[in-house]
Amino acid sequence: MPPYPAPREARTPEKMLARFEAADAKFTEILRDVQKRSAWDETFVDSLCEPPETFTFAGMFGHVITFNIHRRLTALDALRGLGVEVEGFGCPTEYEASLRKCEEPVK
Repeated sequence: MPPYPAPREARTPEKMLARFEAADAKFTEILRDVQKRSAWDETFVDSLCEPPETFTFAGMFGHVITFNIHRRLTALDALRGLGVEVEGFGCPTEYEASLRKCEEPVK
């Protein structure tokens, strides 16, 4: 795992995107395996915690989903506080719908 924070040369948008894509691929691989095996109640040890902690897969995935929502709303609130006009709640489905609207032919 790379040091945190990343060295200056690793802080470019391109390198950040590459790290995100690699982490996302591994996360998705684990999620699909857990789903396929219905292993939601199985536990694993997160050795990066101090001290190491034991979690269930269901609890971990729930944590990721919940905190993603919290962080997204916190970021939107900060943007609004800075005077940025932001529509919606930053939901990925809202974003995808906005892309579809852009692709629709003008009548």
